[in-house]
Amino acid sequence: MQGRIPEVVRTRVDKMGFPSPFRQLLDGKTFDAVFELVTSRRARERGVYDWERMVRDLEAHRDSTNAEMASRAFRVAQLELWARLHDL
Repeated sequence: MQGRIPEVVRTRVDKMGFPSPFRQLLDGKTFDAVFELVTSRRARERGVYDWERMVRDLEAHRDSTNAEMASRAFRVAQLELWARLHDL
């Protein structure tokens, strides 16, 4: 990014991301879409993660709205979407 953003920003050592509202995002239609994605046949056959645990965790999320679980679910969904995009 040298030459594209100010040096004071580029070289800052205390950079950090911004919080994402995963818990709120994993409600309603989004929950259903993520659940379907991570429990699909393609995802199960890929064998990259323990999908049975994901099912248990997602079902538990419905009751507890655990932010850490929501974050994990989104990471798995992102991996699955990436794999599908690249026909893996």
